[in-house]
Parts: sequence; C-alpha cells; structure tokens
Amino acid sequence: MEGVRHRPESNLEQDTAGGLASRHELVERAVDHLACGDIMVEPTFGEVRIVQATPVGYDEQHGVPLVQVTWIEDGGLSSAARAYPANTAVAVRVPAWQDRAAIRRGIDAAIYHGREISPATVRLIAAHLHSGPGSALYAFAVSGEITDRLYRELDEAALSQKPYVLRWVEALTRYCHNRGDPGPLPGWAAERW
Repeated sequence: MEGVRHRPESNLEQDTAGGLASRHELVERAVDHLACGDIMVEPTFGEVRIVQATPVGYDEQHGVPLVQVTWIEDGGLSSAARAYPANTAVAVRVPAWQDRAAIRRGIDAAIYHGREISPATVRLIAAHLHSGPGSALYAFAVSGEITDRLYRELDEAALSQKPYVLRWVEALTRYCHNRGDPGPLPGWAAERW
C-alpha cells in the first residue's frame, strides 16, 4: 500500500545477509474481527500489532457498535488506542500463502519423520511472529539466541485466536526447549537452509 509506514522489519533480510526474508500480504478485515497479535495498518501510525479489540458501546449519532482497538508499535515501546465503528474495514498484514505453506510443510515433515523441526522453519516462524527489531523473536531469527524474554513473547503470541499461530508457537517452543545450546549460534544469521 502506498503511503503506509511499515515497521522497520525489512531489516530482517539485511540482518541475515539475505538468509531470511518473510513474505506478507494485506487483507481487509472488519475491526470487530481483529484478534490479539494481528498486524493492522493504522492510517496514522502504519503497521501496529493489536493487543486488544473490545466492544465499547454504540455511536449514538450513527447507531453502530464501537470497538476499542489497542495496539503497540516499535517493538512494544509505545501503545495507543482508538474506537472504530465495528464494521470498519482495515488492512491487516498476514503471512503470504507461500510462507504459511512452507511452515506447515516443515512442521508436518518433522512430525511424520519423528524428528525436530528444522532451523529454517523455526526462523521463518520467528520472522512472522516478532514484534519488531527490538523483540526477542527478531533476535532469535537473526542470531538463534534463546532467552527467557523469547518465551514470554511466545506466550503473548499464543493469545492469538488463529489455530495456525498456535501451532507455530507450539513448534517453536518445542524446538527451543529441545535445543541444547541457547545461543547465539555462529553463522545462524547468514545460514540458508
């Protein structure tokens, strides 16, 4: 979308020397269908991560229900909220179908073969779940480092109402628990699996 401010996420490809590039697409969604974790394109602030979308009554002038949308931006450093008519259509950034399919195949293959999920798949999961360059999920995608903060961010991502996100969180959490070295791992950033 032209004129939309995007989070500084495009650095992920640069920070991994081209080893990791997540793909996204924009879809329209009514405000009353937003879920925790969605990335909405807010007209003033650009891409923001939804923390909460709560019905707050009615617009008496127009007789329509209102939804209070609370979001964070800049890796959780600032937050804001705004009430929208419930049926307002907003642009929401979602993982592109190619990435969703690659992650699904990676998780399914690990289960089928009874082995651990691949580093390439967990990096792609982290690339889609992170909340900006200051997040632990972003650091994991770039360096492979597993921290306590990473687990807290995965807990927050698990609040999503989307089944595929829950599956991704479970797979990434299992990988992190089972990997012996918490990292960072040498060569992880530039690795191309």
